[in-house]
Amino acid sequence: MNNIRELLQAISIGVLVVLFLLKTRRVLKAIELCRECWLLLKGEPGMQGNKVGKQIYLIMVNVSSLISDNGNTIKYVERLLKTCRESGKRLDECQLSITVAEMYFSQSKNLKAKDLYEKALHISKEISCRDYEACCYMGLGTVYKAVDEYGKASKYVEKSLAIRKEIGDRNGEAVCYGNLGGVYILIGQYEKATEHLQKSLAIHKEIGDRNGEAYCYGNLGSVYRSVGEYGKATEHLHKSLAICKEIGDRKGEAVCYGSLGSVYI
Repeated sequence: MNNIRELLQAISIGVLVVLFLLKTRRVLKAIELCRECWLLLKGEPGMQGNKVGKQIYLIMVNVSSLISDNGNTIKYVERLLKTCRESGKRLDECQLSITVAEMYFSQSKNLKAKDLYEKALHISKEISCRDYEACCYMGLGTVYKAVDEYGKASKYVEKSLAIRKEIGDRNGEAVCYGNLGGVYILIGQYEKATEHLQKSLAIHKEIGDRNGEAYCYGNLGSVYRSVGEYGKATEHLHKSLAICKEIGDRKGEAVCYGSLGSVYI
């Protein structure tokens, strides 16, 4: 027992050093030490799933993300997910399943993302976590949108929207309206797209979300461009551009310039 205590104490000190190395931007040394800590912990049966083990996993996830090592990031999160399943921590399992699903989706691995969202959805219902349930519906909607199944996409986003309204999540509600607007743009239902984007815009203004506001103005500009209302298109795109400049969103700024160029053409 004393040996285990000494081991955990040594690893805990190692974790503190890893955090210090990360703060001082010595990422490679942090990775090396983190792996050493993990190998020490791995040698003791049942210790990987304890608090220290989970902390090491989370650090390894964050470090892998910092260096854009997506393969290892997913590997570490999946290991952590496995320990949550084995220990019966359903809330943590649900949260991590959503995290891994998002990672797979970012890599266009839509089937794996869909499978994990569905598993997380089942758990969220089982433990009555409405917030995660809404996240899962939104995630599924995003996956179906990516594979051009727009009917299913809108159905799942509508379910997410209903929950966001129920729990009073105004930001989530705005995101749902924006996503629905995006789906309607893709299927050419511009009136519905405008309606949902304006609802999203109103909420983003209400809660002071400038990034969301810029997104809505940009999408509304795209809608007006598609229906030939070029004056309204340029007006909304300039509003989006002004906000992007204000908040330092260089990528959004570039998109606005490109869209404005298309309108002028």
